[in-house]
Amino acid sequence: MAHDAHTEAALGRFIGDDLDRDTLDELQARHISQKFSSVERELFGRKWFDYRFMHPTTATYFFADCYKSAVRDAYRTFVDAGTAEDRKGLQKDDMFELGSRGITGIWRARQHADLYGVPYRFWCRKALGAIYQAGWFSWPGRPKWMQVPMPQNLYGDVAVPAVCEAWSEETSSRLIAAADARYGLEAFQGNPHQVAHEAWLVAQLRKRARPEFLLARLIHVDRTLREETARAEFGPELVAKAAEIHRV
Repeated sequence: MAHDAHTEAALGRFIGDDLDRDTLDELQARHISQKFSSVERELFGRKWFDYRFMHPTTATYFFADCYKSAVRDAYRTFVDAGTAEDRKGLQKDDMFELGSRGITGIWRARQHADLYGVPYRFWCRKALGAIYQAGWFSWPGRPKWMQVPMPQNLYGDVAVPAVCEAWSEETSSRLIAAADARYGLEAFQGNPHQVAHEAWLVAQLRKRARPEFLLARLIHVDRTLREETARAEFGPELVAKAAEIHRV
């Protein structure tokens, strides 16, 4: 079994999260072209941190889960609250039971989220919102069951700029960190993904006029930023001030 306790703690359970590595490899090889599989190695260094320890197939299963949930929420907001729970977005519970176009669509949508380093729930929610607000799928006379954007719509010209702008605003207004415990100090081993996560936290802190308050949280409460990294990036005085804030 390939189920990962760290993944469950960070993301919850979803269809496909308990498949072994051989099955995950086989599903990818059977359904995804080499053209699209070949970019996965590059995406591992760009995708949101909670997904960097996941097989691409597992990540796509999770994206599908996020998409189905976001479809119901968006449909409830923009189309019809009364029938929103009946809308899945995908015709099958298991995405690999879809036709080739559906499988490729959800795989490519997930890859676009990875390319921009955006969490999947955020990507699906903001992409669907942008599509509906642009007037797609909801014009008068269109049957309600047809008013659901497909995964391939989630990486079109309307969705991508809207999601990227929303993500930039989100990360400027609040600090966002990975939920996976492998990014905590107790698990730190200098893994490239762990180092990159520290750099992500530092970059967000640099956007703040008063970073010492968030420094106190990251070093002493969340324990996701090493004190030596904080001293190297912000100086010993600010780190000492953060420690004082924590003690109060």
